[in-house]
Order: sequence, then structure tokens, then C-alpha cells
Amino acid sequence: MQVTSQLVAIDCRAVRQDLVNYMEGDFPPALRAKIDEHLHACSQCAALYAGSSNIALLLGHQSAFQLPQGFSLRLHDRLQASLR
Repeated sequence: MQVTSQLVAIDCRAVRQDLVNYMEGDFPPALRAKIDEHLHACSQCAALYAGSSNIALLLGHQSAFQLPQGFSLRLHDRLQASLR
């Protein structure tokens, strides 16, 4: 019996479940390679990855959202009032 080193294909469901971990680099190289291969072959998962990456970049950028001055204080006050 001959053992091969080929990677076993990964399905769309598994890729979608692990997309955040993949984006954060929380995978061993072998699993990352499986997902890389899948994203190159599957246009739907590749589009989902591209969209998710863009959203993460926008949300992580400090100037993406400029809150009005005093917003945090007003929000805190409203939350406190709703608990009474």
C-alpha cells in the first residue's frame, strides 16, 4: 500500500465555518493549504472570503466610523436609563 501526501479536498461548508480563523491565520499550514486550494477553485467561497476580508478591513480601520462627540456618554446614559 502506497501512502500519498496529496491533500484531501475540503468542502464549502467547512470553509465557510472556518473562514474567520483562516483570515486570522489560526490554522496549521496543511489546513491553510486545503482552504487556499478550495478558494482558488470555488468562486462562491472566494467571493465570500473577499467580501468578508473587505468588511474586516473597514471595521478594523480607525477612521471607518467617526462617532459624534459625546456619543459614548449619551449611549451609556440611555442604557442606564433603560435598566431602571
